Amino acid sequence: SDKFGNTVEHITQLGIDIDSKLAGFDGNDSPYGIAHHIGRAVTAFAEYISEKDIDLLVVFGDRYDMYPAALAALPFGLPIAHIMGGESTIGVIDEAIRHSMTKLSHLHFVSTDDHKNRVLQMGEEPWRVTNSGSLAVDAIKQTEFVGSSELLDHLGIGEGKKLGIVTFHPVTLELGHNERYVQNLLDALRSQDLEWVVTYPGADLESLKIIKKIEDYVATNTHIHFVRNLGSRRYFSLMSHAEVMVGNSSSGINEAPTFKLPVVNIGSRQAGRTRADNIIDCATDTKSIVLAIARALSA
Repeated sequence: SDKFGNTVEHITQLGIDIDSKLAGFDGNDSPYGIAHHIGRAVTAFAEYISEKDIDLLVVFGDRYDMYPAALAALPFGLPIAHIMGGESTIGVIDEAIRHSMTKLSHLHFVSTDDHKNRVLQMGEEPWRVTNSGSLAVDAIKQTEFVGSSELLDHLGIGEGKKLGIVTFHPVTLELGHNERYVQNLLDALRSQDLEWVVTYPGADLESLKIIKKIEDYVATNTHIHFVRNLGSRRYFSLMSHAEVMVGNSSSGINEAPTFKLPVVNIGSRQAGRTRADNIIDCATDTKSIVLAIARALSA
């Protein structure tokens, strides 16, 4: 998707061969659009599976765009390995998708003992469940970070500026409120003298509304830089240089602790997730976000 930064390019840049490109997000972020995409993707994956000699399907996480692969594999009796099962995010539709993918899968690679126990409680046989830790931590350890000067130059930010990261995704169980949530967040960013690097939300319900809000705001505020896709190397490098991360991304839960980066986690999207001590949870109103950012930046 051009709209979301053509992240497929980062796969080819790693030297990984892509066998086939299937139906992607078509830009309709309404409930009908997402449901329609799931249906198209199930058909596309079914056609692919029927034409190939596949030994194992590996599915990662809990998103609606991964679910069709697992669903299409079911009638074929194709073994499925699921990474990152057993977690909980009660503020989004991903909660139901993740646990459904667990029941569709045959091997489970989870990131903590708590997640392992949750999968076992769902009736999976113990030999099928492995606590393999977080792939995000492995990826960070294998990454050679970009230097501060190179990163600032890429972002178009002057030397010596302090950085903050903002990643805000739609809360898909609270449709109709996301524009207000992101406006409150943008208003709160004025409280600190930082250069804020805002990354795109994921392709999801109401994500285009969030993008429009941020684009309008960036047009009149020079301290905010909106980027579609940094790629993992630059994104991890940004996390290593930043003072604080603000938003509601799983990146704040899964990756930021490795950098000892303070995270202001807004609202209910990540509710239920196991979290480290770097996380400061707050409500969605501007005042709560301002106070949480101040706390995150304090000694």
